[in-house]
Parts: sequence; structure tokens; C-alpha cells
Amino acid sequence: MGMRNIMLAKRNGIGSIQKCCHGVVHIHLDGISLRFKEDAFVDFAFMVKEASSRLIEEGISQLLSESDEEK
Repeated sequence: MGMRNIMLAKRNGIGSIQKCCHGVVHIHLDGISLRFKEDAFVDFAFMVKEASSRLIEEGISQLLSESDEEK
């Protein structure tokens, strides 16, 4: 059985994430590529999730603040 790359995620216009036959996770974005060992990728993914959650919270806080100013 030959070793091959596994597509983990792909989004048109954004990029893709693949795991190669050596166990390395490759993130390909427009103009940049990142490579992670599997455990480091999981840590990176948690960090991105935390950052996106904070951005959402910040956006909601901003909307509530603007709503209070209109009153």
C-alpha cells in the first residue's frame, strides 16, 4: 500500500490543509505555507479557535456598546 497525502480541509479562495505521508500537517494559503508536526498543529488549531472566539465576543461587545450609545 503506497503512502499518500490526506486532504483534511479545503476552502475555495482560502486554501487547504493536508497531512503528508510523513505525518506533517501542511497549511497552504494564498502566498504562504505552514508546516506543523501533528501535535503542534493541534495546539495551533486550539489557539486559532480561541482567537476567533475572542473576535466574536469583541464584535458582540461592540454591537452592544453601539446599541447602548443609541439609547
